[in-house]
Amino acid sequence: MAFVRRRTTPGGTLVTTLMESFRDEQGRPRQRTLANLHGAAGADEALARLTAVRSRLAQLCQTLDAEAEAAERASTPLAGRPEASLPRELRIERAALENRRRWLRDRGAQLRGALAALDADRGKLEAYRTWDDAKLRRAVEREGAALDAAAKAAVGERIAAKSLERRRLKSDAKLRQLGAGALLDEHSLIDTAKALGVLPDGEFPRE
Repeated sequence: MAFVRRRTTPGGTLVTTLMESFRDEQGRPRQRTLANLHGAAGADEALARLTAVRSRLAQLCQTLDAEAEAAERASTPLAGRPEASLPRELRIERAALENRRRWLRDRGAQLRGALAALDADRGKLEAYRTWDDAKLRRAVEREGAALDAAAKAAVGERIAAKSLERRRLKSDAKLRQLGAGALLDEHSLIDTAKALGVLPDGEFPRE
Protein backbone atom coordinates (compact mmCIF):
# COMPACT_ATOMS: atom_id res chain seq x y z
CA MET A 1 0.00 0.00 0.00
CA ALA A 2 1.45 3.37 -1.07
CA PHE A 3 1.53 6.40 1.23
CA VAL A 4 3.32 9.75 1.47
CA ARG A 5 5.95 10.29 4.16
CA ARG A 6 6.63 13.89 5.16
CA ARG A 7 9.57 15.27 7.13
CA THR A 8 11.20 18.65 7.58
CA THR A 9 14.96 19.05 7.42
CA PRO A 10 16.86 21.14 10.03
CA GLY A 11 17.04 23.87 7.38
CA GLY A 12 13.25 24.00 7.11
CA THR A 13 12.88 22.19 3.77
CA LEU A 14 9.85 19.92 3.42
CA VAL A 15 10.78 16.48 2.08
CA THR A 16 8.04 14.16 0.82
CA THR A 17 8.53 10.60 -0.32
CA LEU A 18 6.15 8.07 -1.85
CA MET A 19 6.50 4.90 0.23
CA GLU A 20 5.05 1.41 0.10
CA SER A 21 4.32 -1.02 2.92
CA PHE A 22 4.85 -4.72 2.32
CA ARG A 23 5.79 -7.93 4.08
CA ASP A 24 9.06 -9.70 3.44
CA GLU A 25 9.51 -13.42 2.91
CA GLN A 26 9.30 -14.01 6.66
CA GLY A 27 6.05 -12.06 6.88
CA ARG A 28 7.61 -9.10 8.70
CA PRO A 29 6.25 -5.62 7.86
CA ARG A 30 8.64 -3.53 5.80
CA GLN A 31 8.66 -0.26 3.89
CA ARG A 32 10.38 0.78 0.67
CA THR A 33 10.75 4.02 -1.27
CA LEU A 34 8.86 4.27 -4.54
CA ALA A 35 9.69 7.84 -5.59
CA ASN A 36 10.96 11.19 -4.31
CA LEU A 37 8.09 13.71 -4.40
CA HIS A 38 10.37 16.73 -3.93
CA GLY A 39 8.11 18.37 -1.34
CA ALA A 40 4.89 17.88 -3.33
CA ALA A 41 1.75 16.45 -1.76
CA GLY A 42 1.41 13.53 -4.17
CA ALA A 43 2.74 11.85 -7.31
CA ASP A 44 0.72 14.01 -9.73
CA GLU A 45 1.76 17.25 -8.04
CA ALA A 46 5.39 16.11 -7.98
CA LEU A 47 5.26 15.21 -11.67
CA ALA A 48 3.94 18.69 -12.50
CA ARG A 49 6.63 20.34 -10.36
CA LEU A 50 9.48 18.33 -11.86
CA THR A 51 8.21 18.98 -15.39
CA ALA A 52 8.22 22.74 -14.75
CA VAL A 53 11.70 22.62 -13.22
CA ARG A 54 13.00 20.49 -16.09
CA SER A 55 11.71 22.95 -18.67
CA ARG A 56 13.59 25.81 -17.08
CA LEU A 57 16.79 23.82 -16.58
CA ALA A 58 16.71 22.78 -20.24
CA GLN A 59 16.36 26.43 -21.30
CA LEU A 60 19.27 27.39 -19.04
CA CYS A 61 21.40 24.59 -20.54
CA GLN A 62 20.75 25.92 -24.03
CA THR A 63 21.67 29.46 -22.95
CA LEU A 64 24.92 28.32 -21.32
CA ASP A 65 25.87 26.22 -24.35
CA ALA A 66 25.28 29.22 -26.65
CA GLU A 67 27.41 31.45 -24.40
CA ALA A 68 30.18 28.83 -24.32
CA GLU A 69 30.19 28.65 -28.13
CA ALA A 70 30.35 32.45 -28.35
CA ALA A 71 33.28 32.55 -25.91
CA GLU A 72 35.05 29.84 -27.90
CA ARG A 73 34.58 31.76 -31.17
CA ALA A 74 35.89 34.94 -29.55
CA SER A 75 38.99 33.17 -28.24
CA THR A 76 39.79 31.29 -31.48
CA PRO A 77 41.81 34.12 -33.13
CA LEU A 78 44.04 34.25 -30.04
CA ALA A 79 44.27 30.53 -29.33
CA GLY A 80 47.10 29.60 -31.68
CA ARG A 81 49.34 32.57 -31.00
CA PRO A 82 52.41 32.14 -28.75
CA GLU A 83 52.15 33.71 -25.31
CA ALA A 84 55.20 35.94 -25.91
CA SER A 85 53.72 37.40 -29.10
CA LEU A 86 50.61 38.73 -27.38
CA PRO A 87 50.40 42.09 -25.62
CA ARG A 88 49.49 41.93 -21.95
CA GLU A 89 45.90 43.06 -22.60
CA LEU A 90 45.33 40.27 -25.12
CA ARG A 91 46.85 37.68 -22.80
CA ILE A 92 44.45 38.77 -20.08
CA GLU A 93 41.54 38.70 -22.53
CA ARG A 94 42.45 35.21 -23.77
CA ALA A 95 42.73 33.86 -20.22
CA ALA A 96 39.40 35.43 -19.27
CA LEU A 97 37.66 33.97 -22.31
CA GLU A 98 39.13 30.53 -21.66
CA ASN A 99 38.10 30.60 -18.01
CA ARG A 100 34.62 31.75 -18.96
CA ARG A 101 34.28 29.04 -21.61
CA ARG A 102 35.49 26.35 -19.18
CA TRP A 103 33.09 27.51 -16.46
CA LEU A 104 30.15 27.53 -18.89
CA ARG A 105 30.97 24.03 -20.12
CA ASP A 106 31.34 22.68 -16.58
CA ARG A 107 28.13 24.33 -15.45
CA GLY A 108 26.30 22.98 -18.47
CA ALA A 109 27.54 19.47 -17.68
CA GLN A 110 26.29 19.82 -14.09
CA LEU A 111 22.87 20.94 -15.30
CA ARG A 112 22.64 18.08 -17.77
CA GLY A 113 23.35 15.71 -14.90
CA ALA A 114 20.52 17.33 -12.96
CA LEU A 115 18.25 16.94 -16.00
CA ALA A 116 19.06 13.23 -16.19
CA ALA A 117 18.19 12.82 -12.49
CA LEU A 118 14.92 14.71 -12.99
CA ASP A 119 14.03 12.53 -15.96
CA ALA A 120 14.65 9.42 -13.87
CA ASP A 121 12.36 10.72 -11.11
CA ARG A 122 9.69 11.70 -13.62
CA GLY A 123 9.83 8.23 -15.13
CA LYS A 124 9.16 6.70 -11.72
CA LEU A 125 6.27 9.10 -11.02
CA GLU A 126 4.56 8.34 -14.34
CA ALA A 127 3.68 4.89 -12.95
CA TYR A 128 1.58 6.53 -10.21
CA ARG A 129 0.05 9.31 -12.30
CA THR A 130 -3.76 9.69 -12.16
CA TRP A 131 -4.25 13.09 -13.86
CA ASP A 132 -4.98 13.37 -17.58
CA ASP A 133 -2.75 15.42 -19.90
CA ALA A 134 -4.88 18.57 -19.71
CA LYS A 135 -4.93 18.65 -15.91
CA LEU A 136 -1.22 17.93 -15.74
CA ARG A 137 -0.49 20.72 -18.24
CA ARG A 138 -2.45 23.24 -16.14
CA ALA A 139 -0.61 22.14 -13.03
CA VAL A 140 2.74 22.49 -14.82
CA GLU A 141 1.82 26.07 -15.75
CA ARG A 142 0.93 26.87 -12.12
CA GLU A 143 4.14 25.31 -10.85
CA GLY A 144 6.13 27.19 -13.46
CA ALA A 145 4.59 30.52 -12.47
CA ALA A 146 5.29 29.82 -8.80
CA LEU A 147 8.86 28.84 -9.62
CA ASP A 148 9.43 32.01 -11.66
CA ALA A 149 8.01 34.17 -8.87
CA ALA A 150 10.19 32.49 -6.25
CA ALA A 151 13.29 32.86 -8.44
CA LYS A 152 12.54 36.54 -9.08
CA ALA A 153 12.07 37.19 -5.35
CA ALA A 154 15.30 35.37 -4.52
CA VAL A 155 17.25 37.38 -7.08
CA GLY A 156 15.75 40.61 -5.74
CA GLU A 157 16.75 39.72 -2.19
CA ARG A 158 20.28 38.86 -3.30
CA ILE A 159 20.62 42.17 -5.12
CA ALA A 160 19.22 44.08 -2.14
CA ALA A 161 21.57 42.28 0.24
CA LYS A 162 24.58 43.06 -1.96
CA SER A 163 23.51 46.69 -2.21
CA LEU A 164 23.19 46.96 1.57
CA GLU A 165 26.56 45.26 2.03
CA ARG A 166 28.22 47.72 -0.37
CA ARG A 167 26.67 50.64 1.50
CA ARG A 168 27.84 49.21 4.82
CA LEU A 169 31.39 48.75 3.55
CA LYS A 170 31.38 52.29 2.19
CA SER A 171 30.20 53.67 5.54
CA ASP A 172 32.80 51.63 7.41
CA ALA A 173 35.52 52.94 5.11
CA LYS A 174 34.35 56.51 5.74
CA LEU A 175 34.49 56.01 9.51
CA ARG A 176 38.01 54.60 9.27
CA GLN A 177 39.03 57.53 7.07
CA LEU A 178 37.72 59.91 9.74
CA GLY A 179 39.75 58.08 12.39
CA ALA A 180 36.64 56.63 14.04
CA GLY A 181 37.44 52.97 13.50
CA ALA A 182 36.53 52.17 17.12
CA LEU A 183 32.90 52.98 16.29
CA LEU A 184 32.69 50.01 13.95
CA ASP A 185 31.78 47.74 16.84
CA GLU A 186 28.06 47.02 16.52
CA HIS A 187 27.13 48.11 20.04
CA SER A 188 29.14 51.32 19.71
CA LEU A 189 27.41 52.09 16.44
CA ILE A 190 23.97 51.65 18.00
CA ASP A 191 24.85 53.81 21.02
CA THR A 192 26.33 56.49 18.76
CA ALA A 193 23.28 56.44 16.48
CA LYS A 194 21.01 56.92 19.50
CA ALA A 195 23.13 59.80 20.76
CA LEU A 196 22.91 61.48 17.36
CA GLY A 197 19.16 60.99 17.24
CA VAL A 198 19.33 58.60 14.30
CA LEU A 199 17.75 55.85 16.41
CA PRO A 200 15.14 56.39 19.14
CA ASP A 201 16.00 55.76 22.76
CA GLY A 202 15.06 52.44 24.21
CA GLU A 203 16.13 48.88 23.72
CA PHE A 204 17.37 48.09 20.21
CA PRO A 205 17.83 44.48 19.11
CA ARG A 206 21.47 43.50 19.21
CA GLU A 207 22.11 40.18 17.52
